[in-house]
Amino acid sequence: MLTVLPPTRNRDKYGAGYFGASRGKRTHNGVDFVVQPHQNVCAFQRGTVTKLGYPYANHLEYRYVEVTDARGYRCRYFYCSPILAVGDVVDRGGVVGIAQDLSKLYPGITPHFHFEVVTGSPKVYHDPFKYLANDI
Repeated sequence: MLTVLPPTRNRDKYGAGYFGASRGKRTHNGVDFVVQPHQNVCAFQRGTVTKLGYPYANHLEYRYVEVTDARGYRCRYFYCSPILAVGDVVDRGGVVGIAQDLSKLYPGITPHFHFEVVTGSPKVYHDPFKYLANDI
């Protein structure tokens, strides 16, 4: 379990950054941790990089890194430029990427990276705080 977590994004004009926050007809599937652009985004767990993706089909400059842990939980770090490749192993606390500047896409949003925990197909989203506390 981690003893120190980055602060979470409070409500701004784009909503709140906690798990389950309303996003209109859907809910927020992760937790937004406050980080400044160009800072390191570090892994919350040891695992293998299983995917490097794009959260927006029309904004390919934004990226995410998926790290799968030994139990099969897929942990996704959105809005970070990957510094690892698929197949790389990262230890807890190791850098997975560099935080991206979201202000071009969402002017005035609190700078952050989005962290979500997923299992299954179809996807089941888990509360990241329960995951980090080893409650799931």
